[in-house]
Amino acid sequence: MQNQPVVAKPSERMPASDFTAFLDWAKRNRKWGRRELKILLGCGINQIQLWRSQGAPAYIMIACHALAYGLGPMTATDCAAFDATLAASRKPTRGRGRPKGYRPSQKRPEARP
Repeated sequence: MQNQPVVAKPSERMPASDFTAFLDWAKRNRKWGRRELKILLGCGINQIQLWRSQGAPAYIMIACHALAYGLGPMTATDCAAFDATLAASRKPTRGRGRPKGYRPSQKRPEARP
């Protein structure tokens, strides 16, 4: 299975069981206790306990994925490299960002008086 990008909707939450599994994994494999995770996630120990019982918000879910894959802080160099990769993957456009060969499927409706 290939790694899929983590895309979370703002309303999506990390289930409590998944967050607990992440905490167990972090303690077992990375030797991170609650103090280290509190610093890495930018929250308090009580918040970790709350997420353990009620689930965590989407931004914490994404942060857990980043920590699990060993990603560090995003830098300006990372952003430039990402922009270059993204620009190379885009289709060529002309005019106002329309792809080459773009034809609107129907005419725009007339404005109402």
